[in-house]
Amino acid sequence: MNTVYEGEFEIDFLPSLNEVGTTDELKTLFMSIEEGLKAHDLPPIYVLSLLNSTMERKDVYSLMNDEIKTIGERIWNLLRASGFQLECPPIFKS
Repeated sequence: MNTVYEGEFEIDFLPSLNEVGTTDELKTLFMSIEEGLKAHDLPPIYVLSLLNSTMERKDVYSLMNDEIKTIGERIWNLLRASGFQLECPPIFKS
């Protein structure tokens, strides 16, 4: 697990990106990110950085399925709602 400190808050519920090696682990990571964004427990810039690192993995297409793409698109929409002016990456389009 990664521990991220934001101010006085400790975020200790996200698996390390290095620990993600299967579709189920990626789904768990994305669901945790979505929950953290909705609860305002994760800084959006941290999430953007994590998604960028995820999309740069050489095995990302083999890990993605339609359900994960849908979760990724919802995460991206939450980031846009937080103020980022970005287009959703094609990888999250089903």
